[in-house]
Amino acid sequence: IEILVVITIISIITGFFILSFVGANERQELQLFSDEAYAALQTARTDVSAGKKEDSVICSGLYFEEGELPQKVIYSYVVDACDMTSEALSEFATRPSDLAVSSIKVANSNETSIYVLFVPPAGEMKIFGDNGELSGAALLELSKNNRKIVFDLNPHANKISVTIVNEE
Repeated sequence: IEILVVITIISIITGFFILSFVGANERQELQLFSDEAYAALQTARTDVSAGKKEDSVICSGLYFEEGELPQKVIYSYVVDACDMTSEALSEFATRPSDLAVSSIKVANSNETSIYVLFVPPAGEMKIFGDNGELSGAALLELSKNNRKIVFDLNPHANKISVTIVNEE
């Protein structure tokens, strides 16, 4: 009987360690993705304000669509506007499983997908929906289990903030 009690206690303690490790691994995965997304936005801003060119001067940023992971976008900048007719989407980060955009909120809009672009010459942030440029800040949520990554994008202040929220 004593050995059964010891085995039961060891099993319970092992179970707690496994659950703790899985939770820590998931938190680390989300932190890595949020850091990479923030870095991708900052790199896009830097590339645009530095006048980086591919075939021509570029607009660069991220594309967010509900139910999907964000993707990096690059467009040509032609006659004071981003030429969004030729889409160039690419992955920019590790892909955490089960993580997707769950909510897009932009003032006076019901968009389910948006482009957050930085435009020449100074790398000014602009937010575009299906019908053109949107006014106001954007609040984007990416969810996985009981955790969220929240992007607060304010084009008027040219400010980006990213936070991870636990909903436990």
